[in-house]
Amino acid sequence: VEQLLLAGGPSDRPQTPFVIRNIKGNLVDKNARHMMLLTRNNAALQILFSAKMLERDRTVVLFGSDFPGDQNDLHICLNLQQIKTCMADGRVVVLVYQESLYESLYDML
Repeated sequence: VEQLLLAGGPSDRPQTPFVIRNIKGNLVDKNARHMMLLTRNNAALQILFSAKMLERDRTVVLFGSDFPGDQNDLHICLNLQQIKTCMADGRVVVLVYQESLYESLYDML
C-alpha cells in the first residue's frame, strides 16, 4: 500500500506522488465529493496520519468488527448518527471494518 501511495510515475525531478496529491486535494477542497480510500488491513491509516494528510484533532476513526453487537440495528444507527454529526462539523471520518454501514452510506451521501 505504501508503495502505491508513493508511486508518482517516472520523472527526473521530485514530485508529490499522484495518490497523495489527490488525497490531500480532496481533504482541503470544501466542494469535493466524499472520498473512499480502500486498502487491505487498514494499512493506509497510519500512513495517512504520519504523512500529515489527516489531523488527529479533526479526524474520527470508527472501528467495526464481526461481533454480533456491532452488527445490530442500534449500533449501526448510532454510527450513522456520529458520521452525520462529523460531516456537519466538517470533521473527517475514517471507517475501518464498517461493512455493515456501506449500504446506508450510499443512501446518506
